[in-house]
Amino acid sequence: MLQTAARQDPFILFLVERMNGLRNSVSVPVEERVSFQRAATLLSELRDFGVASWAQQSGATGHYELILSKYSPGYVAEVQELLGLLELKSDPVRESIIRIPVALGVREGDFDGLTVQTRSVAEVMHTAAASIEVPSEDLNAGLVEPSPDSLGTLGTTHPILKIHSSRNAPDRANVAVQHRGWWFYVDDTDLASKRMFQGIQMLFLTRLSEATRGTQAAPLLTIPVK
Repeated sequence: MLQTAARQDPFILFLVERMNGLRNSVSVPVEERVSFQRAATLLSELRDFGVASWAQQSGATGHYELILSKYSPGYVAEVQELLGLLELKSDPVRESIIRIPVALGVREGDFDGLTVQTRSVAEVMHTAAASIEVPSEDLNAGLVEPSPDSLGTLGTTHPILKIHSSRNAPDRANVAVQHRGWWFYVDDTDLASKRMFQGIQMLFLTRLSEATRGTQAAPLLTIPVK
């Protein structure tokens, strides 16, 4: 998903709970979240500049790496900042290409690579739910708890996913659902939210497919014989 996404940083903020020592949660200090967001932004920008790419390690099925190359002289400072945020030892001034092994889990010992702790599909859905524009009537009636300071923004001003609410059926919606007399929808002109919603949908369907692989997916008809 990261390699094919038009912008990587929104997906990193939604899908990733931790990168090395940087955590991405509403329960961690704001400074740490800001550093995580900065690292996500740098990864996205460096990919757009043709400097960063995610790849499977040659001859190692299931093993991946983050490759940084072609950064000199224009993007050395950005690469140095990214490596500093992720506490990696490579030096872009001396190295023409940097290969960073990527592993799932929490960083241990002297592993000089990028450890990524991802969210479950349930956690991703919970994070997405915090982006819903909850009607004030439902809040006042105690039907819904106020959303905490969510991860639904990129930096401090750009929402990653915005789900609007309206009493009337929306005239311009990419996807909409009616619940308790309200319509909840993604605006068809909100390209960022549309991309994020489609990404979450693809992730959900992929995980559902993996969960049912090798099982009886079609309905089973049993006919009694007398």
